[in-house]
Amino acid sequence: MVTKARPRFRSSAIRLEPIAAKDFPLLVRFARDFYAEDGRAFPARGRRALAALTRGTPHGAGYMICLPDGLPVGYVVISYGFSVEFGGPDSFLDDLYIAPAHRNRGLGSRVLQRLRSVLHGHGVRAMHLQVMPGNNRASRFYARHGFVASKLKFMSRVF
Repeated sequence: MVTKARPRFRSSAIRLEPIAAKDFPLLVRFARDFYAEDGRAFPARGRRALAALTRGTPHGAGYMICLPDGLPVGYVVISYGFSVEFGGPDSFLDDLYIAPAHRNRGLGSRVLQRLRSVLHGHGVRAMHLQVMPGNNRASRFYARHGFVASKLKFMSRVF
């Protein structure tokens, strides 16, 4: 099951390192920048959720996206679930952020390729995500990686 220890992932152009307590200040900065790009404020509950990821949680995992020399340039967060429709374990790509100075170099593509490979290897049947309305660039990026728009409408109730 995907809730076991979080492995380190390595690629020729990226390293995905499990988020640790030492990463928290930079992680919060990245998250604030990510939310600001969509014109949203980073919520206090988001800060608490990131803190939980640094301690480890069976509900998801977070990784710092690092260059081969170890420089963190972004982060990615995955949450885990189960779907009858998709036939078993599924995942939700909650956040994928790469700092603007490091975009358009294929890093996001490599992150998605590694996540797909590892999650599929753990029996995960599907990965879901949301894109802000009007963010056509992100929609095209995810479509290039096999994501398709659902006919279902995503709804939430916050507790």
